[in-house]
Amino acid sequence: QHSTNTSRTARMADAFAKPNKLKDASKKVIATNRVQDTEAKPKLKKKRRKLPDQKVIDKLQAKLRAACMDTKPQKFFSKFDKDKSGDLSVKELEKLIRTSLKITKKELSEKDISALVQALDDDQSGSISIEELGDFVEFGAATFYGNEVTRDGSTTKWGESKGDSEAMKNIKRKSRAKKRKKLDEDLMEKFRTKLQAATFGQSPSELFKSFDKSGDGLLDASELTSLVRKELKIASSELTDDDIKQFVNAVDDDKSG
Repeated sequence: QHSTNTSRTARMADAFAKPNKLKDASKKVIATNRVQDTEAKPKLKKKRRKLPDQKVIDKLQAKLRAACMDTKPQKFFSKFDKDKSGDLSVKELEKLIRTSLKITKKELSEKDISALVQALDDDQSGSISIEELGDFVEFGAATFYGNEVTRDGSTTKWGESKGDSEAMKNIKRKSRAKKRKKLDEDLMEKFRTKLQAATFGQSPSELFKSFDKSGDGLLDASELTSLVRKELKIASSELTDDDIKQFVNAVDDDKSG
């Protein structure tokens, strides 16, 4: 009797265990299939953000081109590359757009700028290089999302003026020479004398470097203004900011700004 009861109990335990064993086996199959499916599926690309209106894109392109008519793109770009990484982050590009191009948030929101960075960021680094921005200035929206473009002579590189013949270059040189003559000679003599005094006993290059905030080996009008005010102690009542800009334009033979 005892043996019969034991056998019956064992059969009942086995009957209850079988569904659980089947359930565990089923789970293993599902898990295995899920792993296989995951490995087989390609990685999804980042969802493209909605771009701003074409008119705004065209305006941004035109303003970027205009900003470098008298300044080299590299110098302009480096002003906003605060971490000196060689790329502009979304925040750095936004500062460029707001402070230099004067494009408001109403025209181009932060989300729009993020979408533009995504569209221009060919290497998916999360930021844009001067080459990527330069391609946009030259070709516009045609470069978005890594689209290939061909330089066929119908476009102008960023920072270049189309059709500048030798004759036109000569005209520009004469124009700059006239500007030099217009500058007040006494004022420029004072400027020269103070500059000589400031570099007495030290290397002029060291003084130059201390005001070259962008570190590109050049002084733009704002950097020179800082030097004039802080180091030469020439007040704006004696030499205005416009006078300094005029001076920079007059001596800037290569139009680097």
